Amino acid sequence: MARHQVTCYTPDNNDSDRRIQGVGFNSLYYSLDEAIQFLRAAENSLYVSYNGIVSEVVESTSALGRPYLKTSGDGLLGNNILNLPVCNRS
Repeated sequence: MARHQVTCYTPDNNDSDRRIQGVGFNSLYYSLDEAIQFLRAAENSLYVSYNGIVSEVVESTSALGRPYLKTSGDGLLGNNILNLPVCNRS
């Protein structure tokens, strides 16, 4: 299984559900749908390292049925992906 560290994210405007547009890892940028497909591939996993704590990135589904990425339970409140810097896509 290949394990990859998420290093940045792109917020999805000012949506109240705080669903992200995409994430960066492996020096590349992946849209949310691309990152979810990448994660669904059995040989791939994603993680976030924040304040010395490593959390797995998992797919979840909102109440409206929209897939999104979040970090697994790690003892910290909130989604650690949102604590990462915003991706510089220029």
